[in-house]
Amino acid sequence: VLWIHPPSREATPEEIEAVENQYRGIYAAEGIDNVEFPEQYPLSCLLGCVTVAGVVTKPQLTALCEASGLPQTLLLESDSEMQALCENPRRMVLPWRCAGKMKVWTLPRRDVDGATQQLDPPDVESFPNPVSFSQAILAAGDLDNPNRSPNPNPNANPKPKPRRRRQSKSPPRQGGDAAPS
Repeated sequence: VLWIHPPSREATPEEIEAVENQYRGIYAAEGIDNVEFPEQYPLSCLLGCVTVAGVVTKPQLTALCEASGLPQTLLLESDSEMQALCENPRRMVLPWRCAGKMKVWTLPRRDVDGATQQLDPPDVESFPNPVSFSQAILAAGDLDNPNRSPNPNPNANPKPKPRRRRQSKSPPRQGGDAAPS
């Protein structure tokens, strides 16, 4: 689960306009013209969460879209080389005020427990084109191999590979652990 937490810095009107225009274009390409954006954006709070189905490179996302029939508009959402495939968005009943940190950080357990109780059930009306990346990844097969063949049974679990014991290259230690003197 990835919790959504906006920064404490307020975005400039130019930044807001650029992102809103980007998503207007993406939704228009999917045939959705009536997109409403908030009048204002909250700061420093949990807004909700998503499930991260996987993390892929941009070329792997391209291959996934081609192999599974996912919309090509997914390629327009980010210029980043690495793409987090998020699904099952859920909103908080009310934004949950909490301090955040830069980039990705671990939400304290006490906040996870409280926030989880404040999540609304999935809202299909607000997310008109939900994507199931989990099923698409299973169906697509190997995204790094251009000659890949889709998995004929995406619900089948492959047999786990046996684990080999790692052999130590250093001789065994004598006695217990000791602090350096």
